[in-house]
Amino acid sequence: MINHLQEARQAKGYDNPSFLRKLRADKEFRQKVMLGTPFLVIWLVGFIADLDIDSWLIKGLMYGGVWAMVQFLSKSFFDHSMHSALPLGIYLATKFWMYVTWFFCFLFIHLPFLANSVALFYNFGKSWKSDPGIIKATEEQKKKTIVELAETGSLDLSIFCSTCLIRKPVRSKHCGVCNRCIAKFDHHCPWVGNCVGAGNHRYFMGYLFFLLFMICWMIYGCISYWGIHCHTSYTTDGFWTYVTQIATCSPWMFWMFLNSVFHFMWVAVLLMCQMYQISCLGITTNERMNARRYKHFKVTTTSIESPFNHGCIRNVIDFFEFRCCGLFRPVIVDWTRQYTIEYDQTSGTGYQLV
Repeated sequence: MINHLQEARQAKGYDNPSFLRKLRADKEFRQKVMLGTPFLVIWLVGFIADLDIDSWLIKGLMYGGVWAMVQFLSKSFFDHSMHSALPLGIYLATKFWMYVTWFFCFLFIHLPFLANSVALFYNFGKSWKSDPGIIKATEEQKKKTIVELAETGSLDLSIFCSTCLIRKPVRSKHCGVCNRCIAKFDHHCPWVGNCVGAGNHRYFMGYLFFLLFMICWMIYGCISYWGIHCHTSYTTDGFWTYVTQIATCSPWMFWMFLNSVFHFMWVAVLLMCQMYQISCLGITTNERMNARRYKHFKVTTTSIESPFNHGCIRNVIDFFEFRCCGLFRPVIVDWTRQYTIEYDQTSGTGYQLV
């Protein structure tokens, strides 16, 4: 509250703010700083390590300068929105420098990498900017809903959102980060800066799939680079000597390799977890975590029985809306208007032969 009052005073021109204070008061500038800081930090870490300087004392002082710069930026420009801005900035910065490294060092397999990149950016853009399934209602519809639920004695927070003032469809949830109700809510993902729900869940899965391939390509490129430019071998020199040699041969490439391995681990785990929930359980991440709160789930100590689970093949066909020239007929449900667990399944039978 105090920060908001100070920002309001500075926006009105009070306190005669200095140039730095004017920048601090500019929300758009602060957002750019929070998004841009990871780009600069990742570049400086690799650039300093790659400098042709034998003294690690000098490099240590340089890293100290980077740390001091980050401290200054964080205290001066970071605000409460950093929890959303920083993960997005780290993702964009990491991928940006991976692409820069790739196109400068790995010229021999650009085409498949480029094709994967197009698919990656398409799905990332859709996950980031598309409507995740926001449940919308006019003021008249909100008033009508409140009256109807009150008259029937159904004004229950389990089916009514007191923030959005709407009746919540089944599988929906109010997102505390976005402050809006999302149909078939899975989770809020800071890595794409958006909720994942009925409107963009398929694109999010595409994003994870092509991101995993992109990271694998980067790891392969790093290993290929070491084999060509670094005079060492794992089989002859042993593990620790090999690691030391490749780290000193090209510190930048080693830094990109560490970034790639880190992101590979969480992306692979998240992709497998999502596919398991979609295909085998027929539930979302939110439903799996909060299954005991919903009456339509049967929860035991070892399993969750979901009314939306129609078998592995059917689940996958319905989720990705596979048609294969009419071979499959997915069941399409408008989850922004679905208020019960019973819905029309006559639009498809999972799959059929034509």
